[in-house]
Amino acid sequence: MSVLILLPVALLAVQANLPVPRITDVPVCAAPVQSGTSARNTNRWITELSVALATPADELRGRRISVTDARIEQVDEGGFWIGGKGDGCRLYVTPAEGRLIHVSVGELVDLQGEFRFRVKADQSREPHGPSVYAYIVRPAPAGD
Repeated sequence: MSVLILLPVALLAVQANLPVPRITDVPVCAAPVQSGTSARNTNRWITELSVALATPADELRGRRISVTDARIEQVDEGGFWIGGKGDGCRLYVTPAEGRLIHVSVGELVDLQGEFRFRVKADQSREPHGPSVYAYIVRPAPAGD
């Protein structure tokens, strides 16, 4: 019984100490917006990857994403990249389940999560935009 209780605690401890992947080679896909976040966007879901890639970063704050058939473009130890149409615009995804999620380049996945912004020590956002913290990452069902 005690082993079952300690296992989730151990998994959380391992996930809490994961290194933060660097986002350095991705162009900003949408022009930044100088004004604050619009209240009308705060609770709306984005359901298409192309919309997420084209939406200015400031308008993604507080929004959630649910996409299907997102193609994995690159994988590293902390997550993976999903992308658009080969134009270099893509989003970094950190699975909430951490290293329990195994994906491969070229694989299609369905995911749900929220947009998160990296914060530097001086509290400024990284210039490369948001990433996705995914609560659900599952292989996409085989298509018709």
